[in-house]
Amino acid sequence: MSAVPPLIAKKIPANIQLEKNKKYFWCSCGRSKNQPFCDGSHVGTNLSPKEFIAESTGKFSLCQCKSTGNPPFCDGSHTKLAHLEVGDPTPSQTLHQTVPSAVPTPEEPTVARIHELARDGLSKLGHHGEMGSMGVPRAELPHWDDIQILTAQMANKPLLDDVPVATSVTIGPRAQKPLSLDIPLFVSDMSFGALSEEA
Repeated sequence: MSAVPPLIAKKIPANIQLEKNKKYFWCSCGRSKNQPFCDGSHVGTNLSPKEFIAESTGKFSLCQCKSTGNPPFCDGSHTKLAHLEVGDPTPSQTLHQTVPSAVPTPEEPTVARIHELARDGLSKLGHHGEMGSMGVPRAELPHWDDIQILTAQMANKPLLDDVPVATSVTIGPRAQKPLSLDIPLFVSDMSFGALSEEA
């Protein structure tokens, strides 16, 4: 048997529907015509297929670049093979000797953030989690380009804090017996005039 490196079959993963508890043989040599599965093309090499049993039914991304550090599943190693072509030998396993840094891709734009949360937990965000704009993730917030600000004149000028104001309210002013309430209000300086705890 000759010692040969695996070949790059494709530079994208294969999204394959797998069935739970079914046995599969993943091609590790890159020579199979039935990618990502083995067709016996490895015969005569030192390579052998990776046998695995699907743990659940569903679509899975199986590696076709043969450089994954998590065979048979894709780990994104194909994104580091831009300088190589399909059919080229895979680079040595130096790709996996160091922990790769998370790099956002068009398919996974939040992967760097996920790695940061996995590494640091909430230690850098605080125990409440992300608090950007009242706890809403930035990606879900509108962009400034999406907001149109229209200026307007207020009907009544805001009053200063030392000006006396009425605190009575009438519920149902056009009813036969309207309900009139005359109660004191305590308004704090919190957002949106929230009531103080004394109220």
